[in-house]
Amino acid sequence: MKINSAKITRIALCTAFITVGAVIAFPTKPAFTLQTLCIFLSSLILKPTEAFLSTLIYILLGIIGVPVFAGFQGGISVITSVSGGFILSFPLIALMCSHALRRFRSSAFVYACVFTLATMVSYILGAAWIGIFSHAKMTFIDFAAFAIFDILKIAAATFCSLKLKKAFKNDKKKDTNNKS
Repeated sequence: MKINSAKITRIALCTAFITVGAVIAFPTKPAFTLQTLCIFLSSLILKPTEAFLSTLIYILLGIIGVPVFAGFQGGISVITSVSGGFILSFPLIALMCSHALRRFRSSAFVYACVFTLATMVSYILGAAWIGIFSHAKMTFIDFAAFAIFDILKIAAATFCSLKLKKAFKNDKKKDTNNKS
């Protein structure tokens, strides 16, 4: 990947966007945040490698102590907690979403399927992490609490993605007309 200032700026802005999504938390146990919504939208804007790097940078910032995680937390202790597996899934789901969104034709159905699959991957990795590090098991009921919020995030990401895609097309048309 060839790095230039535009790519660095996009990656940095999307990393900041994910951070904002993390600190917008609803008072539930565990906290319901908008991180994955922000990752889904960033994946639409960034190329696969850039999406991966953006989320990796987000995690590294958190690990070194910058309070970028939910509840303005930072440090390795967040990664070694029960939410660590979900957080560590972010680069994979960002890469997966960005690649899939570029490969398939834009439609509400495609967006919803890609975001749902990404959410399921995050659930699987998060549950595995919990099982390995806390020796607890997550049940269907445990996931159901998240699923309600995640369905809302998937719907919001799908709606916003359709609007963003339309806006990007209009911008390209304007750029083409301005160059003529």
